[in-house]
Amino acid sequence: MIYTTNILVIPFLIVLWSIDLYLILAGARLILGRLRNPRAARLSSVLREFTDWMPQRVARWLSTRGRRPIASWIPWATVIVIGLVTRHLLVLAVMRIA
Repeated sequence: MIYTTNILVIPFLIVLWSIDLYLILAGARLILGRLRNPRAARLSSVLREFTDWMPQRVARWLSTRGRRPIASWIPWATVIVIGLVTRHLLVLAVMRIA
């Protein structure tokens, strides 16, 4: 038997897992980028393809708002904070539905 609440929760869970996967990959990329190992550098460059597009877009959006250049860590912090807040709100929505 399939319950209605299970069907309503599935889209939220898929988005939630996607946000978790992105945050894990972004964290791994930032940690691997600091290591001096050649294998870590190769893995970091592979992860860069998956994770860097979002902070680049945020940096482009932030740079159009002001005249001064922004620090390189601000787009990353913005993406991670927005991801964590969105994840928290989705968890609350899933708990409310289920």
